[in-house]
Amino acid sequence: MHAPRPGSPHARQPGPAARAAILEAHALLYGGKPGLLGDDALAERERLRQESYAAARRQGLLPLRSDD
Repeated sequence: MHAPRPGSPHARQPGPAARAAILEAHALLYGGKPGLLGDDALAERERLRQESYAAARRQGLLPLRSDD
């Protein structure tokens, strides 16, 4: 068993996409706009679930060649 390593002095900074997601989450959590309720919230949750499912199972496209 090894001793725990100290934290890296060069902590990684979030990239642009992560920073945008963090800012969006912060705005949704602490902003003045009300969140989704009822059927709208359920529909958004289902949309995000389907989007995540499709992204996890996305297949690449194979180029079709014709030897004409």
